[in-house]
Amino acid sequence: MIKVFNSARIKCKNSILLMGGDDNVTEIGCFSFLIKIGDEYILIDTGIEDIDVVNKTKSSKDDWKRSGDDAGVSESLERLGISCKDISRVLLTHSHYDHISGITHFPQAKIYMSAKEYEFLKTDNPHKPFLGEQIAFLEKNKPVLLNGDTDISEDIKAVCVGAHTPGSVMYIIKDSIFTGDNVYLLEAVEKNIPIGFGYDLEEAKRAVGIAKDFKGKVYTSHDLKCPDIRR
Repeated sequence: MIKVFNSARIKCKNSILLMGGDDNVTEIGCFSFLIKIGDEYILIDTGIEDIDVVNKTKSSKDDWKRSGDDAGVSESLERLGISCKDISRVLLTHSHYDHISGITHFPQAKIYMSAKEYEFLKTDNPHKPFLGEQIAFLEKNKPVLLNGDTDISEDIKAVCVGAHTPGSVMYIIKDSIFTGDNVYLLEAVEKNIPIGFGYDLEEAKRAVGIAKDFKGKVYTSHDLKCPDIRR
């Protein structure tokens, strides 16, 4: 089972989403992914907790907004009758506010992120001024720090690519790959186009190549065309 939670949406320039894109805009979302394997609930990223705060971190002229079923991660879980306490693992793709701000709901979970991203979060991350509570939470709860590609379990593999941020990660779970912001749009996968705004161009090319070659479902963190989007 895979459920996609959308915490908000915004209009973003195509030049950010796709290398060589124009200045027209595309509406995107901001997703967390709930995966059930056997009796275990796993969450990839934790979405946007506070709309007012996330709008202080954005580069787009547009603002993040909630509409329809858009909600924070705890509310999205509650709608399914699932408690935050039911989540056994949280897999973080990277450390920007729109991906980790809800992490404080999960003190009981085992949290995974790359070691490089953990250091980036505490030192150079431009979102750091807005993540004091989340940084303190991670320091207290001591995430599992990944050094390179890692088999987390029989069904879960972390692929460290560093395309969007220095330590950003993609996750492969069974027959699905979750790209984080290493790939923004499914169009990028179809056309083999790296992201327009990222940390490392060569890693961005590698990331989209991994997604394109993957024999299964591809879930990006922002494309409203992803399957099972709550609209």
